[in-house]
Amino acid sequence: DFCLSRGLGDVYKRQAEEVDKAVQEMEQAKRHLYATVYDYYLLDLGVSEIARNMGKGPSTIHAHLNQADQYIDHWLQEQQRIREEREALARGREYMRRAGSFPP
Repeated sequence: DFCLSRGLGDVYKRQAEEVDKAVQEMEQAKRHLYATVYDYYLLDLGVSEIARNMGKGPSTIHAHLNQADQYIDHWLQEQQRIREEREALARGREYMRRAGSFPP
């Protein structure tokens, strides 16, 4: 049980680190979404208060939160694709290295 929970803790930590990287990217690419996420999750403001502070309607804030979720999800999927591509290239190089070391 301890090993399983420790392993899950490591997984959750890696996931949290990946989400943090995605949010940092969002800060650069989609500042309006980042501002909404920051106010909602870090400042713990409600949708109505964020809307009032930003001069937007609550539906716009909900839309920003949904768009931020989509941005993060897309970013995470793209990072996974990049990791898989790198792993495939490394396996290919290893295969070629091994194949080249044997006489035909």
